Amino acid sequence: MDRKCSPSFAEMMDILIVYQIKQIKDPDNHEDYETDIQALLNDIGTILEEEGRLDGQFIRTIVRLSQVNLHIWNARDNEETSKAHEFNAIRNSTKAELMNWKNCTNTPL
Repeated sequence: MDRKCSPSFAEMMDILIVYQIKQIKDPDNHEDYETDIQALLNDIGTILEEEGRLDGQFIRTIVRLSQVNLHIWNARDNEETSKAHEFNAIRNSTKAELMNWKNCTNTPL
């Protein structure tokens, strides 16, 4: 396995989504985020090749994580701290689903 990052799979997916949101919200620093995104894509690709299984529920979980992260960012931008905390609880349970998909715990994959 030729990984460049050490977070768990769920954390890598979460970080990728956050960097993608930052890239959209902060286009002046697009290239800075792109370097990190490419490293994450390398590691995510390695894990997915090794695992060799994707299904509709997995894709749905990734979409949900993407959406909830965007809601968190928007709530923070609008200074809606309590909503951001509510969305963060959903984010954490969604990341737990991803960890279960990979049959892992909080340790790196």
